[in-house]
Amino acid sequence: EVEIVEEFIREGKIKVINLRDKYLRLAEKLAKKSRRLHSGEISAILLAKQERISTILVDDRVAYSVAKAFGLKPVRTTALLLILLKNGEISFLEFKSLLLSLISAGFYITADIYELILKLARSYEK
Repeated sequence: EVEIVEEFIREGKIKVINLRDKYLRLAEKLAKKSRRLHSGEISAILLAKQERISTILVDDRVAYSVAKAFGLKPVRTTALLLILLKNGEISFLEFKSLLLSLISAGFYITADIYELILKLARSYEK
């Protein structure tokens, strides 16, 4: 996975952007105050604010709430997959495979939520 990311950086598909001092100081303050928010999530939220990016991909419940508090539009991975399916960018089978891959990799959703997501996905199936 690391090799793929490094290749994407070299190819310009991924751009590395650092937090400016103002946001670095804020990140440090937030990290000290919050035991439930990971430093990577804090950095991602603040980077979105710094770069004036309105939407952020986030799954952690606390990070989701903090992103909203910062005026961002947080989107969960499952919602992103549903958007891709609805827009016809992936098929239902690809959607289901990706969802199962996430779960296999440790992504947690309850059985009820899984069924709800699949029901919604079926309604988007083209």
